[in-house]
Amino acid sequence: MKGTVTVTPEAADSVALKVSIPDSLTLAAPALEKADLSHGRALFQRTCAGCHTLFDEGGVIVAAADDELLELLRGSHWKDLFWRRREAVRLRMRFLVVGHALHEKALAPFTGITARGILMRVQPSLLAAEPARLVDALDARAASWIGNPATLSATRDLAPVPVLGVPGWCADNEREDYYDNEDYFRSGRRE
Repeated sequence: MKGTVTVTPEAADSVALKVSIPDSLTLAAPALEKADLSHGRALFQRTCAGCHTLFDEGGVIVAAADDELLELLRGSHWKDLFWRRREAVRLRMRFLVVGHALHEKALAPFTGITARGILMRVQPSLLAAEPARLVDALDARAASWIGNPATLSATRDLAPVPVLGVPGWCADNEREDYYDNEDYFRSGRRE
């Protein structure tokens, strides 16, 4: 059920786009006329808006070809993940920053920058792919994940990721004691 987005000639110098909606979606028009838009808006605010905003601002897609590394991240075992398994992280994980505020913070990094991540198990061949192919594949999977209320219905569905701990992100994390900062590398979520 895909539509298409096309840049029109008049959009060359603007953000105007021509959107083509597939015919299968037009069947919903009678139902939309009867819909309670305020209820739909309230439902979105209650279940999705916080998640989408948080990901838009500080999101990261974490792709891993190793279940153990993903479990270390989920469990907030930062020193085990980023120090003791740093070579495995370099080889079998990728961190794709998507949040615009996270991009801005990366220009002048400071201890405390924490992304909120979508965690994905991928095949090793995808991690070895050309960057454009990797980004396209992760983008498609993330769009599906974000659009599914069963996978993203609360902010806790986005994993905290202290990005300055990712090997290679900053020079300070080349020292083991960097990961002893419990204010930044917290042991886990508070329920």
